[in-house]
Amino acid sequence: MKNIKTGTYINYTNDETYNFNFATNLSAYRKMMFINYVVNSLVEEDRYDSIVRDLIFDFGLVSMLTDINTSFINQKDDEGNAINPIIFIEQFLEETNVVDIVKVNMVDGLLEELNKAVDKSIEYRTGIHPSPLNDALVSLVNTLEKKVNEFDMGSMMKMAQKFAG
Repeated sequence: MKNIKTGTYINYTNDETYNFNFATNLSAYRKMMFINYVVNSLVEEDRYDSIVRDLIFDFGLVSMLTDINTSFINQKDDEGNAINPIIFIEQFLEETNVVDIVKVNMVDGLLEELNKAVDKSIEYRTGIHPSPLNDALVSLVNTLEKKVNEFDMGSMMKMAQKFAG
């Protein structure tokens, strides 16, 4: 990892602090790995888990930009069955300030670039567009309504009378 910094994050549950190293930038290859991790976690053939998009994105930042051991998400119950990692990811992100530290220290534009790339990849895989035609039409109607409301009918009638005369 390039552009390495050292930081300290807090676990709010036990008020303990932990030192960790984190990158402020990613190589092109690591960006691709990040995008694939997030999108593969959210999109399968028959489903798209949009509700956890931000959660997975933030955890991806932790796993790709820090040296924090994230194997804790792979826990099993007493019978040896895998427990859904979302439970542990959500708990970790709520109990610590790691993501805030990483995001504040990222090079300018990286967070936006990753968000945009993830959204485009999700759109490509699912066919779900973030700005569907409906949204565009609603925006157009709102703009037209605003313009019509700003229109001064009295002045227009006076002008029309002058042209008629």
